[in-house]
Amino acid sequence: MKQLYYAGFVMVVMLLANCTKVEKDVHDYFPVVKTVSAQVVADGSVEITGEIVSSGNTDVYYVGFCADTVPNPRMTANQRQSAGLDGKRFTYTYEGLDATKKYYFRAWATNKEGYAIGGDVEVDSVFLPSDPVPCNLNINSISVNATTEVYTNISSLVQSGGVWIATATSNNHKLEVRFAAKPLSGKYIITKAIPGDRYMNIFLDNVAVNGGADVYVRQLTGGKLKISLCSAFVSSGGATNDVLKTAFVTQ
Repeated sequence: MKQLYYAGFVMVVMLLANCTKVEKDVHDYFPVVKTVSAQVVADGSVEITGEIVSSGNTDVYYVGFCADTVPNPRMTANQRQSAGLDGKRFTYTYEGLDATKKYYFRAWATNKEGYAIGGDVEVDSVFLPSDPVPCNLNINSISVNATTEVYTNISSLVQSGGVWIATATSNNHKLEVRFAAKPLSGKYIITKAIPGDRYMNIFLDNVAVNGGADVYVRQLTGGKLKISLCSAFVSSGGATNDVLKTAFVTQ
C-alpha cells in the first residue's frame, strides 16, 4: 500500500512539472531596433532610417532617434520622435547641424514594457562634397582680361536684404557674390535673374556677370567658403566682353 501511494505521488509531481510555464527571457519583452542608415541631403540635413526587428511583448508605441558628436549617443541626446512607422521602418530628418563636426545617430523604440536602442551610424560631414574645380586658379586673386591682381580685402558671408553676400576687392576691382540662400558645397550657375536654388549672381565693379557660367563652392571649417570661377564674361559696353576668372576664400 505504501508503495502504491509513493508511486502515485511521484506521478503527480511529474505531471505538475510538465505543466509548468516556461518563462520568457526578460529581453524578449522589449522591442529590438536597428539603425539602418544616415543619408546626407543636398541642403545639409541628414535623413536617418531605423527599423523594428521585433516589437517585443506588446505593440511598439513610439520610435525615434538620438544624435551626438560622440559615439553611441545617449537616448536623450538630441532626441527626436519619428512621425510613425512605414511597415517596419521609420525616418527623421535632422536639420541645422554643424558642418565642421562628425555626428553619430541611433534609432530607439518603446513598447509597454520598456525601450530599446540600436547601434550607431556616423556621418563625417553633413554636406555633400563639392564638385572638383576643372581649372587651376591662384587663391584670393582676380583676373580680368588676363591681368591678375591679389585681393586686398575679402569679407565673410553675410545675410542682407534676403540674400547671402560675400565681397572681395583688389586695387582696381570689386567683386560681389550673391546667393538666394546660405550656400552649400557644390556647383552653382550664374544667372542675371533673381538667384534661386543652385543659381547665384556675381557683380564685377557693379556690373552683372553674364549668366551661364559655373561657380564652384566648397564649405570649409569655421563657416568659410571657397568660391571658384574658371571663366565668365562681363559686358563692358564695347565690342568685346571682359573675361573674369577668380578664386577666393571668405573670412
